[in-house]
Amino acid sequence: GSTSPNTGNTPTPNQKEFAKIKNVINTKTSTTDPSETYKDKLVNLAPTVSDVANENGRYLTNTNLVGSCTPGFTVKFLFTINYKAISHTHNNDPNGKYSIFSFEDLMGISELLHKGKINGTDFVATLSTSKGTHYALTIADVNKFKAFFYAQNNDGTGANQTQWWGNYNTMSGIKDKYYNNETNPLISQTDTKNANVLEKFLDMLNESDMGLALFETNANFTT
Repeated sequence: GSTSPNTGNTPTPNQKEFAKIKNVINTKTSTTDPSETYKDKLVNLAPTVSDVANENGRYLTNTNLVGSCTPGFTVKFLFTINYKAISHTHNNDPNGKYSIFSFEDLMGISELLHKGKINGTDFVATLSTSKGTHYALTIADVNKFKAFFYAQNNDGTGANQTQWWGNYNTMSGIKDKYYNNETNPLISQTDTKNANVLEKFLDMLNESDMGLALFETNANFTT
């Protein structure tokens, strides 16, 4: 959706979310090099998309420490850490990789939020892909994001059963429509038309109303 021009001192939604990204990428990450920031880590991460075998990743903790998650990338083994940012690649897999965040990426972020390992008000996820795309994602509305992934992160028995099944059907319907259609998925790992994939991903964000904000960036994370 669009936002009205900002005529006063109150930031527009886009400005507010962009400020989160700016804060993260400009975070100082070295005790010996005062000029080093998390952006430098992202710039160094981007070329690893040429790795045929593995996705690669970096993360920034809430105490401004940087770590690597290689080979491969999954947030499931990192629940001992509190994060300010998680960054990863979709590598040059011969079978294809999404030029945008996968649904599993979003599910992983939701699980981290549910378990209190990220603060939704300042968290940033970035992605660089072998198809030449680079994105940054923020949680613009924590409550909406938690609500959309309710079934992913909560028990479906007892008093929660009706809510759980209703949410599960909604969540699964979105995933199936955009990612899992066996004959013609709207978002495909083999689609080389990045603008088309981006358009469909934005359609999904709008239809699901899951409370995320997406920004496109260059490989140096300067624009």
